[in-house]
Amino acid sequence: RAGFFRQEEDTLLSFCWQTERHIPRLGLREISNACYGMARLRFEPARATMRLLGSAAIPRIGKANGQELANTAWAFRKLSVRAPQFFDAITRAQRINAMVRENAHALRVGGFAKPQV
Repeated sequence: RAGFFRQEEDTLLSFCWQTERHIPRLGLREISNACYGMARLRFEPARATMRLLGSAAIPRIGKANGQELANTAWAFRKLSVRAPQFFDAITRAQRINAMVRENAHALRVGGFAKPQV
């Protein structure tokens, strides 16, 4: 594995640089895939790029699916990338989704009080 990185480090660093350049145009699936790939390779120089990707993912989290969030979170853990704002945003989104589900259920079963006229 170490030999691979010596031979391909310039290519991987170029990938990081290109990824950073395109962050504004990336969706959460692309962000997730990039982080996952860097973590699978255990390419530690990618930590800075992953922190940028984590910050870019925050406003997109509300539209994310579970797989994208799980892969990104796994990648951050695998490379020990600190991204507290990213994980806080996931927690907030989960709470909002839970409230929406509860309210939708209440509407279906008529759980809200009827306004008095």
